[in-house]
Amino acid sequence: MKDFLQTAKAWWGNHLVWGQLEEVCLIDTLDPQPYLNDQQTDNTFPALKEEVTPKAGDEYIQVSILIHCGNPFACRTVVSRKRNAEGNIIGHAHYNPILDSCVYDVEFANGKVTAITTNTITKAMYNQCDHDGNKNIHLDELINVKCTDDALTLDKQKITVNGTTGQCKSMKGRFICCRWKDNSTSWETLSDLKESNPVQVAEFAIQMCIALEPGFNWWIFCVLKKRDAMISLVKCHKSST
Repeated sequence: MKDFLQTAKAWWGNHLVWGQLEEVCLIDTLDPQPYLNDQQTDNTFPALKEEVTPKAGDEYIQVSILIHCGNPFACRTVVSRKRNAEGNIIGHAHYNPILDSCVYDVEFANGKVTAITTNTITKAMYNQCDHDGNKNIHLDELINVKCTDDALTLDKQKITVNGTTGQCKSMKGRFICCRWKDNSTSWETLSDLKESNPVQVAEFAIQMCIALEPGFNWWIFCVLKKRDAMISLVKCHKSST
């Protein structure tokens, strides 16, 4: 730092002092004065008045919600408060959503706009989140399946350890394309779907004729057997009552 200051002083000299500013008539620029315009009558600056709009501080604006619309679910975005023919907002806000009578305009992905109440928005927000605040997306159907190069093949599934032959149980490299209730799609690992939707994955493997592949043949038949047993128990309980 000392070398830097010495180099700067050698190039530009000493820094300016107050007297040098007075000599070049720059001292007045340090104290800016208010200016007058046609609307002002004194030297004070006019007070800025900001208009408070219904969107300011509204916790529901720009919220994305998943609402049942007909057969499929539709993803909507809350865009604004609903207004009547005179331009006034409809309803009154309340800290309790049950007593909140506000109405909002929500927009579909295709641009269509419809009106729903605050109570409906609140229910949709709670339904798509768990107790930890994580967003839940419900599975609609399984579409397709794919494998990567590191997926286990049928000829390598059988292994022999200490003279005992068994099956290698692995789901690595296998993915299933899922369609969710909001009509979005994504590729998920087979291991995750086996834990979350085992019956649906097992039925999908039967329909796609991949039940005998290494990622499925060691567990789906057990899942289907348990499914049939549970259905039989339910039917027996209903018939006895």
